[in-house]
Amino acid sequence: MGIATACQDIATWPPPTPGSALRLSPLDRTFERTVPFARDARLTRCRSLESVTIPSISLAAAIPPPQAADMPSGQALSIMDVLRPVLTNIQVLWELMLFGEPVVVSSPTPAVCSSAVLAMTGLIAPLHYHGDFRPYFTIYDVEFPEYKANAAVPATILGVTNPYFNTALSHWPHIVRIGQQVRPRGRRSESGVSSSKLGSTSPTIMRHKQGLITSAKPLLKEDHSFVRELLADDKCDRVALEQKFRRHMERLTQMMMVPLEQYAMRLMPLRRAISVLEPVPMIDEFNAKSFIVGLQASLPGLTRQREGNWPQVYSRSIKAVNIIGW
Repeated sequence: MGIATACQDIATWPPPTPGSALRLSPLDRTFERTVPFARDARLTRCRSLESVTIPSISLAAAIPPPQAADMPSGQALSIMDVLRPVLTNIQVLWELMLFGEPVVVSSPTPAVCSSAVLAMTGLIAPLHYHGDFRPYFTIYDVEFPEYKANAAVPATILGVTNPYFNTALSHWPHIVRIGQQVRPRGRRSESGVSSSKLGSTSPTIMRHKQGLITSAKPLLKEDHSFVRELLADDKCDRVALEQKFRRHMERLTQMMMVPLEQYAMRLMPLRRAISVLEPVPMIDEFNAKSFIVGLQASLPGLTRQREGNWPQVYSRSIKAVNIIGW
């Protein structure tokens, strides 16, 4: 069997499903394999029809475990601590994430920028972020020439550390600068003089202006009192503050999702229309115009909880990848 034939054969293989049994025949050799479940940490082995046991790499190795989709919501990440320098703009960040806006996160170190990217995707929890996010993006990534030459890509978050991106991606509409860069003691400054010769006995914090750079204005009224309360409680229990912050953001997302869930329920077939003797009824398609018209009944309740331009919030969010994915 030639390489071209083998490639054609491999292209017809079914996608690996945890727990399923596969019978594969590459290059005139037949292998039988059971795809392990993601939670199974044991290495799998395959046995050919020639009774030769060959150590193999799990076909599911490249597939993230089911719980990986929950990681951006910050299960092991303190969202409030990571985003503390931009807490005063948290309402704008929430809307940027909800609308799937393109955002560049610029930080001095990969650890800071990757944590910030993951924390931002968790702002709209329990709604999952369905866009493309790169916790650590470099000039060596294959998409870099495209991102540099073309307009900003919707529903994309890039975490970068290279100052060159300040120029290369200056056309992106939203930039988050976060984190401080520390120069080790004794490292030479730009003038060529070692900091130790200047009498410095501690690391030098290099200037990195933190904040959100955007022309976007919040569509909903910002809760300044909540932010002031968080910053004022800086010396309180960190876990309690994180839980308080998460509950606040989750309530905002859930409040926004209520009219959408109510409309989606109306699209479902009635129970009396479902019968084992009849074909399964189809679900009606989501009609954006119909939803916006019916939204008027929910506006008084939404406005009482948070003032703002709710129709515009829904007009933009229902076209975004997060609601489409939902």
